[in-house]
Amino acid sequence: MKFLFFIICLIFYEINALTVDGGINLIFFGKSFTDITTTTLDFNFASLKGTTYFDIKKPTAVFAHGYLTDYKTPMNKDLIKAYIYRGDYNVISIDWSKYSWDWNIFAVANSTNDQADYIRQILLQMKSAGFDLSTFHFIGHCVGANILGRVGYQFIKNNTFTLTRITGLDPSSAFFGTSNEWPDSWSELFPSLNKKNAKFVDIIHTDAGFQGLNYVGGHADFWVNGGNNQPKCSFFDIFTYQADDMIRCSHNRAVKYYTESVESTTKLLFISTKCVNNTYTAEACTGSISSMGIYANKYAANEGNFFVSTNGTSPYSTSSLLLIDGGINLVFFGKGANDYKSTTLDYNYASLKGTRYFDISKPTAVYAHGFNSKFLDPDIMGIGEAFISREDHNVIAVDWQKYTSNFFYPEVAGAVDDVASFIVKMLIQMQTARYNLTTFYFIGHSLGAQLMGRIGYQLKSNYNFTISRITALDPAGPQFGSFNDWPTSIAFIFPAVNKLNAKFVDVIHTDAGSLGDSYSVAHVDFWPNGGFDQPLCSISPTNYNCNATFDVCIGCDHGRSIRYFSESVRSLTKHKFKSFLCSTSIIAPAACTGSISSMGFYANLYAANEGNYYCQILQI
Repeated sequence: MKFLFFIICLIFYEINALTVDGGINLIFFGKSFTDITTTTLDFNFASLKGTTYFDIKKPTAVFAHGYLTDYKTPMNKDLIKAYIYRGDYNVISIDWSKYSWDWNIFAVANSTNDQADYIRQILLQMKSAGFDLSTFHFIGHCVGANILGRVGYQFIKNNTFTLTRITGLDPSSAFFGTSNEWPDSWSELFPSLNKKNAKFVDIIHTDAGFQGLNYVGGHADFWVNGGNNQPKCSFFDIFTYQADDMIRCSHNRAVKYYTESVESTTKLLFISTKCVNNTYTAEACTGSISSMGIYANKYAANEGNFFVSTNGTSPYSTSSLLLIDGGINLVFFGKGANDYKSTTLDYNYASLKGTRYFDISKPTAVYAHGFNSKFLDPDIMGIGEAFISREDHNVIAVDWQKYTSNFFYPEVAGAVDDVASFIVKMLIQMQTARYNLTTFYFIGHSLGAQLMGRIGYQLKSNYNFTISRITALDPAGPQFGSFNDWPTSIAFIFPAVNKLNAKFVDVIHTDAGSLGDSYSVAHVDFWPNGGFDQPLCSISPTNYNCNATFDVCIGCDHGRSIRYFSESVRSLTKHKFKSFLCSTSIIAPAACTGSISSMGFYANLYAANEGNYYCQILQI
């Protein structure tokens, strides 16, 4: 009976087959979407290396569009442009539109193996021309995802070469479904994308059981909002659909979600949680985390099914809802607190050199305020005034109050990486204007401290430049704690400022375990009075002495780090806050009798003495 079934299938295949006789192109993109070179079989691919169309030092994103679309379809165009705008990838689109517009879906599905073979032949010619296919990341939507699966399969079968990664954006379910070479039923005639096709296969399911595959196929399968019925895709939302969404809204969302992950500089969009069974709900999926989209491969060790929820409109990710669209300033101070000049991206920074706002012979102090505060708040401004009074530093404040004034803390915390990226661009513009960033000293409080850590990380990873020093004033604790670039749990989603972010990092802990970080993360960690319960910060009628910035005592300990640091800057003695090295993890006077350091401004003079330090402060 099974033999007869196969014979019938083969006859049906022949009747409903498309002849693949060329007309499949690889489109190489240069500096823009319209800057292209179209190639096909027997093209001189070697001629592209070293041009604007292919940089051999970059990885390559290869996108295959889906059924009844082409690479110019708006959502596909947005994805390609997102990669072009990033600037860190070569970008190629597989144009198989000669076949994708055929209305006979069975015939199109039946041709995927032949199309894959044609594409494989082109890729083999590129490999022969010296292109490193191991750096290629293949992304496909709908039938395009299944074509890429067959490309991977054929490479393994015929060339003993395994593709590094394939991302399937809601792979088509039309006659696809079996992961075997032979059909399982009439509804599953053709092999679908699966984990055997590449070293890492991740699949985003958004219309499972309808136009999208309803099977677990990858190393990591992301079931967005349960895998189907995406928000704002119901019949009642029909008047809000885009033109290419009229009948495929949920199916096309996979492309849009993935595009948003490419557009973002943060690696923490679309945080996903592992499911313990085949129930894809928030309640049933509370395990280890991953990140859906471009960065999913960073969690390749976490195989399985993952749940992620989204918004119904862009931005779709709920991990970071703040859109960083400017409004971040670097404020240069002159002779006093009221004498300043505010700058932003594309400012003529060269015009400030040699003025009262910037003396190239002096080092520069750059400080950033934290959550729910602004750079002109009295205590924060105290840092600037302390440096101004010394007259031996240029003074710059990071003004990002447009975002820190948002009262929903998780949104602001989630935006730190994007804010850092914006500031890094300004710093690079200053470097281009011949500012010496090696003389810049970065100080941040609370979320501002975490911001400085991410600035240091991005300068190091993207520009091979290491900041000289970061001082973190009670860095924000909630949701921070991972010392890696990738989150380790829902409680520790964001990477904390740490010793890898600068040549010297010192931290002053004053509210550890509450608003502040409770981990030893720096070259030198100072724990005044044990790191919490600062003098005159207890909640009692006789001891209610909260500072001006934090008008409730819950922020008093947290804010003391600012006041301690400002006092150290104003001090003429280098031992204003003498501190002693602790021999164990116990931070107490009896356990901390080792070598001496000085908490605050002069801590770098003792940079060789790494470790945890106790500093006793009786009053302030």
